[in-house]
Amino acid sequence: MARKAAELGAPVYSVSRPDLHALLVEEAGDALRLDSPCGGFSADGSGVTVRVGDAEERVDALIGADGLRSVVRAALVPHEPPPRYAGFTAFQGVIDLPGSGVPEHTFLSTWGRGRWFVCYRLTGDLVYWDGVLSDHITAPFGTRPLDLLAREFGDWPDPIPRLVAATDPADLTTVPIFDRPPMPRWVHGRVALLGDAAHPMTFNLGQGAGQSIEDALVLAECLKGGDVAEGLRRYEARRVARAARIVRRSRANGALTRWRHPVACAARDAFMRLTFDRLVYRKTYQLTMEDTS
Repeated sequence: MARKAAELGAPVYSVSRPDLHALLVEEAGDALRLDSPCGGFSADGSGVTVRVGDAEERVDALIGADGLRSVVRAALVPHEPPPRYAGFTAFQGVIDLPGSGVPEHTFLSTWGRGRWFVCYRLTGDLVYWDGVLSDHITAPFGTRPLDLLAREFGDWPDPIPRLVAATDPADLTTVPIFDRPPMPRWVHGRVALLGDAAHPMTFNLGQGAGQSIEDALVLAECLKGGDVAEGLRRYEARRVARAARIVRRSRANGALTRWRHPVACAARDAFMRLTFDRLVYRKTYQLTMEDTS
């Protein structure tokens, strides 16, 4: 990350999800209402009537940013298949560990046979880590998560065993990974989808939150002045193809981490060593930083 930051003349910042949420909540101010689930909606050419709890509200447009199992998406595409399991589970920890061995401004990614481990520093001594295991390893899941992780990553290079050993069970989150195939339409009249509701993806490019933020920025720009429905159509035109490319690449990268055959893994690792700087690294940044205008 530091190398690309130097090339671009832009600093690298690692932000924890709670801190990001706090910043967004502060920006939203009094407009934010919690514990108000959407109970459905009806739309026409002039606006949308949204049911929130026991009340109804009339709005110019409805943006469904309600995640992988979006209520808004389900209403727009009622017979869509459920999200597809990507074949692996992420065990995520955030720990305060002085002397962790994780350098600042560095994203450490280590691949094994059906296993993958990533970690990076947040603020101070706070470290985020992900231990990812293929379903071939987690099924049947017959032991405590940290015991499973200690078994699968105990002989990996430092600081991986140290991070797992320093994690309290209360600070570990188990996340089965799902996505959906890209969809060609996010906008139906005055109703639009955003973020995971529109393009849920695996985390193998680290672009889930990033693409949601891009969606929001492009949407805000497209809705400045003019007709709301036309603005939503411009938003869709600018975002659908780009998000679809990242969904597909993320899933393909995830498939590589599930490989277990020693010959296949050796070939994969050799390819990464030989081509990372001149192909993989460059192509990944081209994909994630392409112009969205």
